Amino acid sequence: MADAKPITTPCTSDLIVECVMDASAAFSDPGLYRSIVGGLQYLSFTRPDISFVVNHVSQYQQAPKEVHWSAVKRILRYLQGTITRGLVFNRSSSLHVHGYYDASFASCPQDRKSVTSFAVFLESNLVSWSTRKQKSVARSSTESEYRALATLACEVI
Repeated sequence: MADAKPITTPCTSDLIVECVMDASAAFSDPGLYRSIVGGLQYLSFTRPDISFVVNHVSQYQQAPKEVHWSAVKRILRYLQGTITRGLVFNRSSSLHVHGYYDASFASCPQDRKSVTSFAVFLESNLVSWSTRKQKSVARSSTESEYRALATLACEVI
């Protein structure tokens, strides 16, 4: 992967759907897949931009397929192009907390659950973030947004 062409995004929505609906052949070296994904999980502590897609490919560690390996290689290509990015903490005398959230209604093609994402900043420093499926199926986009807001409020408190 050292000579691979860098890319600007770690995944696409088409890739997520393709991973879920895939019927391709099993990946030939599941141990390699698990090793690389484990390293990516560790890296996602300081690179929140890859946390969602790393979580997604982690769900297929038991029986990875070729399309899942392609997704992992895409993440590695993204990291190669963004090697200088990471978390930076700046000194500040103020303690203003800012929170941002988003919810994607019924975005998981398998179970139709919504995905909640949030980020909490202390001034300009990112101190907490998360992307996860909601625990139950929302009946509307408004309901999924309210759940995301409630999750953010709990984190800020």
